[in-house]
Amino acid sequence: MADVRNFVFLLIFPVAMAFPSGAPAGACGHLTPGHRDNGTVISPQSGASPYTVSADVATYSPLGTVTVSVTGADFRGILLQARRTDDSVVGTFSAPPANTKLLQCRNANDSVTHSSQDPKSAGTSFTWTAPDSDVGAVKFTATLLQEYEIFWVGLESQALQASG
Repeated sequence: MADVRNFVFLLIFPVAMAFPSGAPAGACGHLTPGHRDNGTVISPQSGASPYTVSADVATYSPLGTVTVSVTGADFRGILLQARRTDDSVVGTFSAPPANTKLLQCRNANDSVTHSSQDPKSAGTSFTWTAPDSDVGAVKFTATLLQEYEIFWVGLESQALQASG
């Protein structure tokens, strides 16, 4: 009986611990963490978010860089992407700040996630490089976790248009 309990514990324990070293690639499409409390999936917050995702420019140029910032409260977890209006992920991120790392959702370095549970300061910035051609309007979309059970999904920046 003890072996069965240990086996069940080992099956449940990784889910209960979530993803302290970053979002899994499986979260890339829907941006939802899948955190659980006693086997029940925790829903994202439905109220106003204390976070804002914004870009430092209103337009992008092919292969140009854009600084994307998260402002508001400190946060512990993130999954950040640049998405076209059809929700496809575009461009790449580089030089992630402390306690974050690059993630491959569809292509190398097309997303950013947390690399630890340590708090990240409000005002943390990320560098995004646009694709080599005009891909239409792009929004930066993020999930931000204040704590394990307190998170907001699908926060969006204003749309950036391709210049020229």
